[in-house]
Amino acid sequence: MAVPFLALLAATAPSVGLYVAGTEGVNADDRSYLIAAFAASLERETGQVPVMDAFAKSPEELRARADVSSVVTVQMFTGSQLARIAVEYQPRDADPKTLQLDLPRDRESWAPTLDGVARVLFPLVVAPRAPEPLTPPERSTAIGWAGVGSGAAIIATGIALRVVAERHRREAERYLDDGVAPNAMALDAAMDAQDRNASYGLASNLSILVGAILSTAGAVYLGVAE
Repeated sequence: MAVPFLALLAATAPSVGLYVAGTEGVNADDRSYLIAAFAASLERETGQVPVMDAFAKSPEELRARADVSSVVTVQMFTGSQLARIAVEYQPRDADPKTLQLDLPRDRESWAPTLDGVARVLFPLVVAPRAPEPLTPPERSTAIGWAGVGSGAAIIATGIALRVVAERHRREAERYLDDGVAPNAMALDAAMDAQDRNASYGLASNLSILVGAILSTAGAVYLGVAE
């Protein structure tokens, strides 16, 4: 079986060529299986489809014709029990690597071995992977409940202050509405009671407002967290 003229290229510029130097004594099925399995191993390791050209007469000619940065050359010899392959990796600007190993006659066991060869030849190349989706962090409900609880406590304080302010208001009215013209002492006491009523009333209003804001914010946070 003839080697395809040109394998399907990766979307990016090709960088790896696969050259079959010789397959002496190898039947056509074993030869085709070896080429397909080794090409798949190289693709898994480099992330690119290796280029093959049946018209190239040498690794150097394949490099020139396909404009690849490195060429992997494979040879195969078969015996009665084992198949021996010789692999040479020829990068453009580095020393070549050569490996020889025996494969069992059972072709089903070749792929893991060829994957290991590809990892030895390209130890630093990692195939591109799709980025993992980001998972938003879970919100803690403790902050929301703290806001609701604090707001409720401040509102309760505001209500208590409102009761105190109302007591001082009634006290001022009692000094001024006893049925007779108030004297200077009664007027001073009434004014003091009115001042305390105003102070406690203002504190009550502010407390209820702040408590309502905190409780509302806590409830909104809890709704978002759920």
